[in-house]
Amino acid sequence: MKYMYMISAVLYFLTHHPIWSFLIILFFSFAMGILLSIWRNAILIPPKGEVFVAKYVPGFEGNILIMSDKSDYGKKWVLNKDLKPVAKAEAQLATSPTNPTFISEYRLALQAFIEKHRDGPDPDLIRSV
Repeated sequence: MKYMYMISAVLYFLTHHPIWSFLIILFFSFAMGILLSIWRNAILIPPKGEVFVAKYVPGFEGNILIMSDKSDYGKKWVLNKDLKPVAKAEAQLATSPTNPTFISEYRLALQAFIEKHRDGPDPDLIRSV
């Protein structure tokens, strides 16, 4: 019964205040679009000539999934993404090498990167990035 009052109030507002309703719906649509674009991992398609692992979707054999985390290209992409905070901290440290805040930020960024990728890809892949 409680939900009927809420539905009735929403429908009343939508029918009697169309301009405000349109603006509110438009605002929430843009907000949801921005949030979804932030929350979702990008579609990662390897470049031409790059070897990658693919998996067929059961029931839809025409569709495949590119297993980017199992290919060298995907692993390099993840490493580059994880190196961005290290590069930012390194650039800050280069501007002021004696600043203790920049030194500690650089040290923390390096420790976080090393800890995350300690048992990850082979060292040759890390050196190539």
